[in-house]
Amino acid sequence: MRHYIWTPQLGEKQAVTDLGRQFQRLVRQVNANGIESKRRYIQSMQLFLRWAATARGLQKIGNISNKHLRSFVEHRKAEGISDGTIINDLSAIRFYHGFIPAKERRYELVRNPLDSARLNREFGLLARKDGRSDRAWEIDEIQSMQEKAVQLGQKEIAMAIEAGWTMGLRINEMASLTCYQAQEALTSGNLMIRGKGGKHRALELRDVPLSTNARQCLQEALERTKPGKKYLFSPDGKGQVEKFKKKIKNFIANHRSSIQLADRAKSGHNLSEGEKGALTYHGLRHTFARMQIHHQERQGLHHKDARGKTSRDLGHGRISVTSIYTAGE
Repeated sequence: MRHYIWTPQLGEKQAVTDLGRQFQRLVRQVNANGIESKRRYIQSMQLFLRWAATARGLQKIGNISNKHLRSFVEHRKAEGISDGTIINDLSAIRFYHGFIPAKERRYELVRNPLDSARLNREFGLLARKDGRSDRAWEIDEIQSMQEKAVQLGQKEIAMAIEAGWTMGLRINEMASLTCYQAQEALTSGNLMIRGKGGKHRALELRDVPLSTNARQCLQEALERTKPGKKYLFSPDGKGQVEKFKKKIKNFIANHRSSIQLADRAKSGHNLSEGEKGALTYHGLRHTFARMQIHHQERQGLHHKDARGKTSRDLGHGRISVTSIYTAGE
């Protein structure tokens, strides 16, 4: 789609065509920066712009606002379109809106993938067909949980949470991480992880969007360890890794009701009766996946390639599994 041309439909009003021409220039501008436009995103934008010009009188692409998005969601829902398809439409709008020159943008749309997911929920969009919300933590939730851990004198839990969302580690991978692995990672730039099923994978810290945070996490954890200690986060000793994992799970379960945001929909994951939300340690991997894909797309990778790279970093054998992690975006 490097030579995209807006093709007016039969009987299309001039206002729609004018808006389409603006989009045509935007697509070419994006392509000129070496970022290949996605056919699916272009189709979504064409649909949205034709609706916005006709139903809302939109004349300038830089005037798109969250009010337009909310009305568009209501319109699509009334047509019987699935939540997943509408979420993809919103992703396309936010993607291209981010490339409109700042001086031409009258309003700002959320671009952070976690903020996008939260706004999607406010629009009444569910991330999963079974009605469950996505499990990704939002930054406010991460920070609040870490602050709670520090307040209660459990800095090691705050550090473990940091490792989860900045490196996409499973709880067992985090708890089993050794000081030697961390030292090697800071030297080579690659964190070698033995993941699920004993499979090895290399997490390239330099390619991770939050690489600075990941490095700081490893460095701070090493500074807190005593010479000769084996594990980076878990206490040494027989059975201590499993005890540390249980400690973290219990801490999150005991405090998430006061931490998680009020708009988080009930999801069915590890919930007590009457409890809302789904904050679990594994959800930090969902946060990592979402941030990773978002960063790589902004760097010019096609969505499929960004998902493939993130899938490898997460240790997934199939990209379809990674897609579940990013379903709420």
